[in-house]
Amino acid sequence: MSKAVSTKAPKAAPAGSRQWGFVASAAVLVPFLLATGFLSAHLHYTLPTPGSASYAPDGVTPIFNEATAMQIIQDLAVHPNGSPRYRIVGTEEMVETDRYVLNAAEKIKEDVVLNMGDLHQIEIWHQVGTGTHLFDFMGKKVWKQYTNITNVVVRLSNGTPEGKANAVLVNAHTDSTLPSPGAADDLVGVATMLEALRVMAMTNKRLTNSVVFLFNGAEESLQDASHLFITQHSIRDTIRSVINLEACGVGGPEIVFQATSTEMIHALAKTPRPYGTVLATEVFSSGLIMSDTDFRQFAQYGNLTGLDMALVQNSYLYHTRLDLPEYIEPGALTHMAENTLALLTYLTSNETTLGKSGKPLPLAAPSETIFFSGLGGHLFVVYSRMQATAAYSILSALAAIVATDRIDWSRKNVYFAGILGVTASFLGALIAANLAAATTGLVMNKSLAWFRHEAFAVILYAPPAFLGAILSQRVISNFVRTPFASAQLEEAESALLEHANLVGMVVHCSAATLIGHASGLGSSYLFALSGGAALLTLVVNDYLLKRGERSVHLGAYFVGQLSPLLLGVEGLVGLLDLFVPLTGRMGADAPADFIVATLNTGIGFLAVPMILPFVHRFGAAQTSRMALVLTFVTAGTMGWFTRPSQAVFDKEHPKRLLVLHMVNQTSSDVHLHIASIDGTPSYDLIVDATRTLSASNAVPEKIETSDSNPDWIVLFPVSDFLTNFKVPLPALPSSYVSPWEEFQVVAEKSVLNSVKLTRTLDVVMLYPGLIWPVIAFNADVLDWNLPAAAPRDEIAGKHLRHHIKSISGFGVDRFVLHVVLQLTQPEFDAAVRQDQRAKGQRADESDEDRRLGSLRVDYSGLDREGMYPASSHHQDVAGAPFKPGMTFFKAFEERLPDYVDSMLLSAVSGVAII
Repeated sequence: MSKAVSTKAPKAAPAGSRQWGFVASAAVLVPFLLATGFLSAHLHYTLPTPGSASYAPDGVTPIFNEATAMQIIQDLAVHPNGSPRYRIVGTEEMVETDRYVLNAAEKIKEDVVLNMGDLHQIEIWHQVGTGTHLFDFMGKKVWKQYTNITNVVVRLSNGTPEGKANAVLVNAHTDSTLPSPGAADDLVGVATMLEALRVMAMTNKRLTNSVVFLFNGAEESLQDASHLFITQHSIRDTIRSVINLEACGVGGPEIVFQATSTEMIHALAKTPRPYGTVLATEVFSSGLIMSDTDFRQFAQYGNLTGLDMALVQNSYLYHTRLDLPEYIEPGALTHMAENTLALLTYLTSNETTLGKSGKPLPLAAPSETIFFSGLGGHLFVVYSRMQATAAYSILSALAAIVATDRIDWSRKNVYFAGILGVTASFLGALIAANLAAATTGLVMNKSLAWFRHEAFAVILYAPPAFLGAILSQRVISNFVRTPFASAQLEEAESALLEHANLVGMVVHCSAATLIGHASGLGSSYLFALSGGAALLTLVVNDYLLKRGERSVHLGAYFVGQLSPLLLGVEGLVGLLDLFVPLTGRMGADAPADFIVATLNTGIGFLAVPMILPFVHRFGAAQTSRMALVLTFVTAGTMGWFTRPSQAVFDKEHPKRLLVLHMVNQTSSDVHLHIASIDGTPSYDLIVDATRTLSASNAVPEKIETSDSNPDWIVLFPVSDFLTNFKVPLPALPSSYVSPWEEFQVVAEKSVLNSVKLTRTLDVVMLYPGLIWPVIAFNADVLDWNLPAAAPRDEIAGKHLRHHIKSISGFGVDRFVLHVVLQLTQPEFDAAVRQDQRAKGQRADESDEDRRLGSLRVDYSGLDREGMYPASSHHQDVAGAPFKPGMTFFKAFEERLPDYVDSMLLSAVSGVAII
């Protein structure tokens, strides 16, 4: 329906004011947009030149040496024979890794003693400890008991008690995860810290505060070593703040994705190339990113604040066998190291407030300190919530004054449509982009069609987003345009709509800024930046370029797009670098297509806001032509990305499969469990790979993972987010002799209390040759030797499921859990009879008593030499023992496409009735 709300025609723009048509305008605007966007991306991705010198040209000043750091990574990630080195907790490789780091620290210490006198002091500890903690992953809880876990701890100080009283902690983990050699994750952090230690120790500058370098030996096992340090080390109470160095990518600038202290954010501002935003902190704390770091342990148990920073670019290789030294981007290490050194230099100087109170730096919520970077770190802005309140209020007041002055109140309906149109266009863009995601992912069954390159997501979702925005504008403009208007009247109305949308952007962004700020969103600065840019554009246009008119000068588009493009493109590529690869490991149930479509639209809308006024610049017919062209472009891109030959994955952007070869020593069953960690179809792939390998040609069966499913307890709680298929395998050959006869769970010191109706016992697990053992059982636990009480149901006698995972250093093979179980009367009576049978006082047997009076324990452990590719170098040794899982996996992997990165875990499981 078209309807003119007002019969008064707007004043037409003066003759000649629109000298440039659509083609001519696009000819000057498009190159500007492309050049500005390219500049933003170029600044973002530009890294410092890597160096190979340990000292500056003066021969005295120590500097970071990337060549040395890369050699450290090479030494720890690769065996001398060239095969990858997997530093998995519980293996001998972790012993070798500790020895390497200790030797490197000792070498630096010797150089300090020889060359620096008493200016600096280096102290080294090799911490070995045992402890317990509760780990909560996305609402799934597992108790961790670690034994003989190790840390290498190095303190650099001025040697005085005063200098040692206050320290900043720098942390990186030396272990790697099960399927990966971890060159980036986290040897990048380890190498950065060793070089930072050398540079600071050889600098002729006395430290006010000390630095504690924590090379922690168990992060991938769910943050055990960081818990050990912060709860048990003798110097833990001197730590005032923490810098955590991580990597989920292999290049680019490291992003600060958690910043919880105002002083540490101000310290970040002093680095040469800061990269971070309060938006990243809010996104990470929301739980949208299914990941976690040691930073949690320091915050939870040490009440510490600080910075959590990581490489994120090209995280397709994260936790895969391709996380190798050769894939680390040159300059990425130098970027991280120079920023880390700048942080430490400031935090050990007299300038910082760290240590002034003798307490940890106070916690700052994301809304309390707003910060963001831009232009590749050349811009870094920090301000407080109070300053934000003042600035946003002033911005909104100015916006209200200017907007009120520039609205043509005789055609207020047009301006109301302009204000409404901005919001409607944003919603229209979101809806259209998500409809495209639903069509490609759900209808065409081509989820993650954009996965192989971060830019593919923009190509796929930008056209429908623009189409949704333009259609929204076209619909709303129909309500204020005059039907069958003359050419002159249509030109005047188009000019007024163009101007009204510019005013609408000012009003919309100002209102969004105030609402977001009042709601406690630190990331409201995004709307403030957009509102500021729109306000500046309106002022320049109305008071300089188009004085006395209600239209938009072409030059205003350059003003209005400059800062949004410079900051918005960098924000968009940064988020895509993080989220696009992340979607390949978010689990099958995560709405990956919708997340990426929404992120593209939200940040893209802020990056090119002037598209909304531009839509009306050339009249309603041209707006319709734009929508028609975008319809075809949308159809074309969707058709391209959903074509049968479109590959979702390739060798360097792989699909991940977790393969668990399970031998149940209780039932003698052998099964293959295959889990996909992305949302793309996996069934046909698994069927093809297991054909003729399964027992009696059985087909894979999809299994719902849950807390009560014992198959994947060895990877609980991560296993609950996987799509799991189960395949029965042929029985092991009769010649096979199991090496796991000693792997068992038994009860010791079992005592029944008839007054309290309780059973007290030690659940003992023996696991020689295995790592990462887990027990799971259902019981009403009254007490146990863990730090917090066991959860209990409100219904008396109801049993809850409990998971306890044991992580230990190399050579440890015993785990003990002391429990007190609350029994019901029937359970207690059955337990008494079972106890009598165990003592030979009864000769009968009762399955019912066994069920009621005993504790059923599901248990599982990993063969430390039965993992592929981690254990492959062990199997190449002559005389290596037969590993059924490894033998099977070779045949299985040969059938997989080259775009699949698969990992084998050989597990042994059983059921103990104790």
